[in-house]
Amino acid sequence: MTTRSPNDDGTPLLTLAPAECDITTGQARVLSLFLVRDPGTRATQIADIRARLGESVEQALTQESARTDSLERTARLPLLQGTLSMLPSLGPSATDALLETLSNLTRRRGRISLTEHLFKRMVSDTLQPPPRRYGAPPEPEALRRHCGLLLSVVAHAGHHSDPVIGEAFARGVALAPLDGLPPITPRDQIRLDGVDDALNALIGTAPPFRDAMIRALAETTRHDGRVTAIEAELLGAIALLLGSTAHLAVPAVIEPTSFAPEIEPDEAALALAAEDDPTPGDWYGEDRLPLQALIIANLIPLLGVLFFGWDAMSLLLLYWMENLVVGGYTLIRMLHAGGLKALFPAAFFTFHYSFFCAGHGFIIVGISTVGTDFDHAAFDFDDGPFPFGMLWNLLILTAQISPGLLTLPLLAFIASHGISTFVNHFVRKEDAGRQVEDIMFDPYRRIVALHIAILLGSFAVVGTGGGSAVPALLILVVMKITIDLQQHRAAHRKRRAESRRTAGLEAETE
Repeated sequence: MTTRSPNDDGTPLLTLAPAECDITTGQARVLSLFLVRDPGTRATQIADIRARLGESVEQALTQESARTDSLERTARLPLLQGTLSMLPSLGPSATDALLETLSNLTRRRGRISLTEHLFKRMVSDTLQPPPRRYGAPPEPEALRRHCGLLLSVVAHAGHHSDPVIGEAFARGVALAPLDGLPPITPRDQIRLDGVDDALNALIGTAPPFRDAMIRALAETTRHDGRVTAIEAELLGAIALLLGSTAHLAVPAVIEPTSFAPEIEPDEAALALAAEDDPTPGDWYGEDRLPLQALIIANLIPLLGVLFFGWDAMSLLLLYWMENLVVGGYTLIRMLHAGGLKALFPAAFFTFHYSFFCAGHGFIIVGISTVGTDFDHAAFDFDDGPFPFGMLWNLLILTAQISPGLLTLPLLAFIASHGISTFVNHFVRKEDAGRQVEDIMFDPYRRIVALHIAILLGSFAVVGTGGGSAVPALLILVVMKITIDLQQHRAAHRKRRAESRRTAGLEAETE
């Protein structure tokens, strides 16, 4: 498969011999690189491959996976590269099936290492070559950010202490083709789409620039006098995607020592969320758990309308209380992101958002009781300190009209938004690099778009002759679920991109 010959400086030169195989074996060989060693998970992966690609690929996979499992890590990239030339003969439908299967393999695991992601991109670029790039090259500021990100990725791979990582990054920066690179990107701020953006930008540069960047990355890997298998694989994959051969003259990979043990950091610490965007047939992508919780919480009002006789007021009061839940979690996010510096913005948000929700609740009560004998004068909205007294009285009114809303329906929304907050903001760190003031405005954007539609729908409910028109209420619930899902997906995608962009710009100006 591979042959080695020495360079002038004595370091080995890696060359590739073509790997002959038929198209079925080629698919199996590629897929074998993405199988996990856990027997239960692997069985699930193989079952999915059989369902999507057929028994012939599954049978070939049995043989190929046995060979792949016995390979040293340094042989995986040459194996993939030698197999890629076999794949373009696949037809369009088979190409789509293979790419979808690769995405599904990593998504089922929920996490994907950077090298796996680069391997998958190599397959994708071979089967569906990206269009040729025309026009002006990227701006120098953007190139600096992209170069800094790639150097950060390689610096984190194979190193486990901040001083060593910082030294590796500095060695690469010294050889980078641009001066003034931003500081190293923290490990928890590295994202797959950011790596893709960096590669796309560098692909549009001249070959000498790319070669110089690969040499800088290589210097990052060998700053400590050794190159681990992880570092070599990551460096080689980046170089191949950039169309550079500068990675071929790299130091020999030596066995890890007790002083610097290799603990597969790209598989663990550098493992990232598998997918940001869903593929056809798997619409939930990495937002699976938050979206499922959101749907379950939204189905409870549907059951209330169908089986428990909820009217328009009950429905809209529940959705109004959901706003309070969203505000509470926004306050937690602000304090988590800003610490003591967030105390004043948090106090301002608490007052202003309470005023906003109090006015919104008053409008809901007014619209929902049109044409009824509800005594508005009997309810004093000015009782207590404004606007908190008004909020408290609205909650008392909710308990009087429909006590059941304060139990399971409200708890479901608390759980749903709690899961979303924990997964998206504490685990995936969507708020990283964002200003507290930006976080503060997130719930307003959601409420305005969502509840304008709900209030318009409530007029239709009232127009049917009262708050008990089941068909109109069902339409209102379905409309709310649809808008909620769209708002959720759009908002979190935007926040993820916004936090990464803001973090990169802040690092560049430090």
